[in-house]
Amino acid sequence: MVGCQLWSAYVPCNAQHLDAVQLTLEQIDVVRRLTEKYSHTLEWVTDAR
Repeated sequence: MVGCQLWSAYVPCNAQHLDAVQLTLEQIDVVRRLTEKYSHTLEWVTDAR
């Protein structure tokens, strides 16, 4: 069961083209690593079921 936790993968507006893609993927990776490190508290979900 998921209570509610929202994460934002932020990339600054001045990021251009492939840099923006790389920065976005890096931010998503940070969130994934946090959910793995704190798996006793956090869970990666992709829908609201």
